[in-house]
Amino acid sequence: MEPIFWTDVGVAVQTAVSDAIVITEITQTSPAVAEYSGTAPVSLVDGAVIMLRNVSGMSQVNDRAFRVANVDTTAKTFELEGEDATAYRAFKAGEAVVVTLGAEFRSVQEVGASGGDAVTADTSTIHSSQLKSAPVAQNPVNFAFTNLFDPEDPGFVECRKASRAKAKRVVALTFSNGSQVLAVVIPSVSGAPTGQARGAVQTPVTLACQGETTALAPIA
Repeated sequence: MEPIFWTDVGVAVQTAVSDAIVITEITQTSPAVAEYSGTAPVSLVDGAVIMLRNVSGMSQVNDRAFRVANVDTTAKTFELEGEDATAYRAFKAGEAVVVTLGAEFRSVQEVGASGGDAVTADTSTIHSSQLKSAPVAQNPVNFAFTNLFDPEDPGFVECRKASRAKAKRVVALTFSNGSQVLAVVIPSVSGAPTGQARGAVQTPVTLACQGETTALAPIA
């Protein structure tokens, strides 16, 4: 593999969503295939980004963003690109919306990520002197951006709207080789300026992930 770098990175934020698509099934396969009822919006095409929400049963895909592939409007199916659902719980109900990533950040200087580490349960017994533990969940992932202070930055503006409404947004990081990371987040944006003497004025943006991130290889 060739390394990728924090240069020429696009950071796009959701600005609109389609009408809800009723999902009737998501298969426990690799890749997972979703079936829907009714008429899908015209924006449901190969390469579109969707957000799955209000999912019951297959909780592993709830509040997550995916890129879709092999959309079949006759069979009313589409693939969740690259998603291995073979070990997931059976799907019961849920919906999807097609996301418009209409705002692009232009002032991000640093990106930090925290969380995602395992939460463990003690499984030790009185019969052994060896302590044991097992992972049972994961802590949420948080992204921390340090931005140049630019109140007109489109990505900043959209995240601040979501922060005030405590609303979810899909964010897509697209790297120079075409690989992507998608996440459903709740932004926290104060707009407060920070920095130090003789340094550029900066402001923080925090993105609290509501489900797992989705990592995608470049589109072939």
